[in-house]
Amino acid sequence: MKAHPLFLSVIFLFISCERDTDNIDDEDWVNVTYVTPVYQTASAIAEQVTVEDLKEQTSLGKIITYQNYVFVNEPMEGVHIVDNSDPSNPTNLSFLSIPGNLDISIIDDYLFIDMFSSLAVFDISDLSKIQENNLIEAVKSGVSIAGAHGGLVDAFRKSTNYQFLLGANG
Repeated sequence: MKAHPLFLSVIFLFISCERDTDNIDDEDWVNVTYVTPVYQTASAIAEQVTVEDLKEQTSLGKIITYQNYVFVNEPMEGVHIVDNSDPSNPTNLSFLSIPGNLDISIIDDYLFIDMFSSLAVFDISDLSKIQENNLIEAVKSGVSIAGAHGGLVDAFRKSTNYQFLLGANG
């Protein structure tokens, strides 16, 4: 009598898979955190940008020095501004709350900060009156911008002004 190959495969499967009860322990289970995407328009994100009083720094990102100031990026939160005119006694000035912030750069008196796939520009010529500035106005005043194709163009896909500014159309 010839054994059926499917029957033998099923028998082999059940015999070869046994539960390893010796190595199972409740302590092996861990909580898993996962990310749920939140969709917002660039203007809705821009409305969340604020200049706040001092905030305790919880994580460290990119650090940039400019004149007598230090700008410390706190990833996904914003930028801390520190007066470093007396290096032995630095003074926290303010915090720019910017959701989705990972990178910062300073050119002339403009602080460029990313917000997810958008870009915020702040005039920092007078830090007592930090104000958000328009990227197009910053470039018109002489600030150059390079290497910003990709995400920036895609974020402003329907704005021909930004496409001309960056020399691309997405």
